[in-house]
Amino acid sequence: MEQNTPLQNDCWQLMQTLQVNHRIASRMIGTSETTLRKWLANNATGNVVDLEEKIKTFIEREQEKLAAVRLNVPFVDVKVYRTISRGLRACHLDNVMGMIYGESGLGKTTAAQEYAKRYRDVIYIEAHRAYSAKILFKHLHLLLGGNGIGSTCSMMDDVIERLRNSGRFIIIDQAEYLNETTLHLLRTVYDHAHIGIALLGTNELFIQVRKRRGELAQVLTRIAIPARLNRWEDEDLVLVARATFPKQKNLALEFAKRAKGNGMVLRNLMFNTLKIAGSEAKIEVKHIDKASTFSIQ
Repeated sequence: MEQNTPLQNDCWQLMQTLQVNHRIASRMIGTSETTLRKWLANNATGNVVDLEEKIKTFIEREQEKLAAVRLNVPFVDVKVYRTISRGLRACHLDNVMGMIYGESGLGKTTAAQEYAKRYRDVIYIEAHRAYSAKILFKHLHLLLGGNGIGSTCSMMDDVIERLRNSGRFIIIDQAEYLNETTLHLLRTVYDHAHIGIALLGTNELFIQVRKRRGELAQVLTRIAIPARLNRWEDEDLVLVARATFPKQKNLALEFAKRAKGNGMVLRNLMFNTLKIAGSEAKIEVKHIDKASTFSIQ
C-alpha cells in the first residue's frame, strides 16, 4: 500500500482541525469531491500537479486564518434588539402582520436570526435583489416539506394549506427587495393562513410601500405593527464593546463615541482596531482612531 505524502497528511490534518468533510473541503479547494477522495487515496488521475497547487493554496490560506487574531462579538441584548424581539413576538402570538424598518446596520438581521433560533416554529427567509415571487414560494414550499415544484399559484395554495391556523410565523428579512406582486401574495398568505408575518427592512421598505400606497393599499391596511428603529444609544454600544473586549473595558466609551449609533459601524471599528493592534491586550486609543478613518459612513 502506497504511503501518504506530507501534503496528503497536512490536508487530512487540516480537514480534521476545521471539522470539514470531503464535500466541504473539495469546495474550499476548488475541485470535485471525487477528485479529492481519489487523491487522498493515492488514486489521483488527470492534472495532479495543478490539483496539488490548489491544495497547497487551501492549506496555506486556512492555516493563516487559524493563526490570525479573530474578532468574536457576542450577542448582547441591547435596546434595539429588544424592540425588534417585542415586535416579532407580538406578530407571532397575535397572528398579525408587522413591518420593522430602519437604517442599515442597526441589527435587524441579528435580532431576527436570534428570534428564529429561539423559537423553532419560525420560518426565517432572507430576501435579496434576485428574489421573485416564484423563488420565495419555492423556498417556502421546501421549508414546509413540499418539493418546490409547480407554478407560483399552486405552490402558494399548498403553502397556505400547510400553514393554515398552525400558529407558525414567517419573518422576511431584507423585505425592501420584494416586488409589488410578491408583497401582495404574502398578504394573501396572511389573509388565508391566519398566521403572523413580519417584514424587516431598511427605510427603503417603508418609503417604497408608502410611495405605492395606491397599488399596495391592501398590504398597508394589514400592517398592524409598524415599528421604526432608532439609532443605538451610547450605553448599548458600550455594553457590546465591553463584552467583546472584556480586558479593555476602559476603552468601551472610545468605541461608542466613534460608532455613530450604528451596530455594524461598531463591529467594523472593533474588527479594524483589533487587526491594527494585533491583540486585545495591545489596543490603545490611537488604534481606535486609526481604525475609525477606515469608515465610509
